[in-house]
Amino acid sequence: MKGKESRFSAIGRRYVSLCSCPQGRAGRVVLLIMDIAHRPFASWVLSAVPHAMSFLDIGSGSGYIAGRLLRRREKPCVTLLDISPLAISCSMRRLSRYGNRAVFVSGSADDLPFPSSTFQAAIMTDSIYYMDISRAFSEAFRVLVPGGSLAVAFEAMDPDSAPSCLSGIAAIRSPEEIIHALEEAGFRIARSDCGRRSWARIVAAKPMC
Repeated sequence: MKGKESRFSAIGRRYVSLCSCPQGRAGRVVLLIMDIAHRPFASWVLSAVPHAMSFLDIGSGSGYIAGRLLRRREKPCVTLLDISPLAISCSMRRLSRYGNRAVFVSGSADDLPFPSSTFQAAIMTDSIYYMDISRAFSEAFRVLVPGGSLAVAFEAMDPDSAPSCLSGIAAIRSPEEIIHALEEAGFRIARSDCGRRSWARIVAAKPMC
């Protein structure tokens, strides 16, 4: 039994590693899985996102959520940022029909390559497990205009019951921890709730002054 657990742990670690930075053929499979996982709750997540004309998708992955944003009637512009060149490449192919309304940037949430007060809104969908949230939230706060908003969507998993294979790779945090980190970064919590399949969405606003 111990051997089986070790083998499962190794597979789990490889999978989680690919989730944080997909690459190669296996990475393409991971991006496809992300697509399938995001579809059931995309509308629910985006229904809580305030309307804005300039969005930053932090940890954009396959580009599915960004695509849903780009289809909005008010025709916003979306900048997709991901640490994985493969994810950016897949997103570029998927969203090419949107022209210059979709901008693609390789980079890290911990050190956003944008000037301060650049975006009206930002989203993080299923990506907070692989980043330093204190740094990422502070960076999101910096690049948002006063009055801008950050929407964070994630699986509300109990850290104490998370699979051991995630230890040291994916940081599982409770909604309370996320809210605390957002407030520490300077945000004001505008909305926090859970939906089906235990997904949580938190919308935080940057104060006007």
